[in-house]
Amino acid sequence: MYEEATQDEGQPQEETSAVLLTVKSISYSVQLEKRVLDVLKDISFSVNDGQFVSIIGPSGAGKSTLLRIIAGLVRPTSGHVYYRDQEVTRPIKNISMMFQNYALLPWKTALENVEIALYSNDQLPAKEKREKALKALTAVGLSGFENAYPGELSGGMKQRVAIARALVLEPEILLMDEPFSALDPLTADHLRNEVYSYLINPQSPIRSVIMVSHNVEEVIELSDKVVVLSPRPAHVVGEIDILLNRPRDKKSFEFYTYVDQVFALLT
Repeated sequence: MYEEATQDEGQPQEETSAVLLTVKSISYSVQLEKRVLDVLKDISFSVNDGQFVSIIGPSGAGKSTLLRIIAGLVRPTSGHVYYRDQEVTRPIKNISMMFQNYALLPWKTALENVEIALYSNDQLPAKEKREKALKALTAVGLSGFENAYPGELSGGMKQRVAIARALVLEPEILLMDEPFSALDPLTADHLRNEVYSYLINPQSPIRSVIMVSHNVEEVIELSDKVVVLSPRPAHVVGEIDILLNRPRDKKSFEFYTYVDQVFALLT
């Protein structure tokens, strides 16, 4: 369960893969005291089975709001989200979200923080919940830290606990809201090198990932496709398929060709 795959086998995403999730004509507005603020405007894109998709755009463009709409946590003003042809109007078990601030309870151990995700499953015995949580922690390299509290863990370890909590739910789609933004550059770089193999490999329940980020190099390193948003009201200004083998050489000419393409759409 959740064994780590070797990245040197990674190939560019096949365009013929089945569509796992569809975002169709999503718009979102907020009623302020004297006016309506349009946040998202007619956003559409799809996510294929096995695909790592990143959403990038200017600060304040509504990227996190879009992610919460996909998760079923926020209702759009108009438009629809479909998971395998089923409309998403509320949270569902096959889509899980990792929040930006880890969302760990400081008075609970790493193991207990992972087990929390399974509390609502009354069908699962307590022993099996603990076994699943232990396997998920082992999968992200935290074997031996089960009884550590969040205050005793580094930022990278806290993020691994958050990843383990997502893995234990066995969703098909994982949503990640700027997962590396709270980490120092060295820790973030190290964790990025590991996270793809944690999440998308034959032993992982997760089939696709949607990540919000403001870091252009980060999205090129991790993604099969990048969806670029405009300033508010955000709309899609471009989609770029990243046709690079894994592991990605961040010093290569081809890598920075994609970086330049994304920057050109952002500016």
